[in-house]
Amino acid sequence: MDSKIIFSRQVTIEDWKQDKLSSQIVLILGVGGIGSVAVTNLLRLGVKKIFIVDYDHVELHNLNRQTLFSNKDVNQQKVKAAFENASFHNVGKAEIQMFDLDAVKNWDKIVELASQSTAIFNCIDYGDYWDAAVQSLSLYYKIPMVIAGSFAQSFMAEIYLGTPCYACMTDGLKEEYLNQITQEKITQLKDISFLPSNNKPQGQSHQVLCSTAGNFATQLLLNYLNEQADSQTSKKVLFYLTTFEVVIFPVFSKNNCHLCKYQEPAKEQQIQATEPAKEQQIQATETEKEQQVQVPELEKEQQIQATETEKEQQEQATESIQKKN
Repeated sequence: MDSKIIFSRQVTIEDWKQDKLSSQIVLILGVGGIGSVAVTNLLRLGVKKIFIVDYDHVELHNLNRQTLFSNKDVNQQKVKAAFENASFHNVGKAEIQMFDLDAVKNWDKIVELASQSTAIFNCIDYGDYWDAAVQSLSLYYKIPMVIAGSFAQSFMAEIYLGTPCYACMTDGLKEEYLNQITQEKITQLKDISFLPSNNKPQGQSHQVLCSTAGNFATQLLLNYLNEQADSQTSKKVLFYLTTFEVVIFPVFSKNNCHLCKYQEPAKEQQIQATEPAKEQQIQATETEKEQQVQVPELEKEQQIQATETEKEQQEQATESIQKKN
């Protein structure tokens, strides 16, 4: 097998960094509609190794969008079927390892796999606190976390590269849970089923939606690895398939974030603290200037009035003298 020929059409792309791609070890959490696309994409791109984690079985309602499975796989373990069917896409002979386990209850195994990985694709739909836990783990190991999710006719694709992190960008996360999954604690946990799961409605999705979401998510990682412009910071994108509307969310870091530990620079804090005092000083200076302007104006008016009075008195005196004469 000559990998140079296999990947010859992509390595000639400007700024393409196949050496980085070929060294990637990617942990894929969940091999459903989006995870399936991520697996096939990464294999066709030529990564070094993929860890696949899932504990579900293939069901009939999976077949409309989960591209690694077909009718013959129904009732099989997803990781087993994914392992067998992924070989068709494994043109670069990447190493594939499968793990049939509940990632929430076997968190210590996820920690072990993450410690060997260079990126994480988080495709498990468990809830915001699960996503925050995976984010904390990726922060601890200083590796990118990619997330994608879909519903009806829209999907979200996100990549987090340090700060701002998922917790910075997600409202409503409670301190009582975030305090238990900080970077200092996240690798010591064995089971994170104490974290609340989201009450999710029955999924609404289809092949085009999932494949597009998976492709966008993979492209976010590609942009990062190829060091494209504006690719070295966290990004969150919402896409509507029916209108082709794209919403790029503003990314910002929260001061004292529990996960990424972002702290506003001391200089910035000092500037913010001194802004009110500065404004007061400006106002006081303006008032003083106005008063200084008003005083000369008042003196000038008084002087003019005095001059006018004196002039009138002189004119009256002159008229009186003329009358006497």
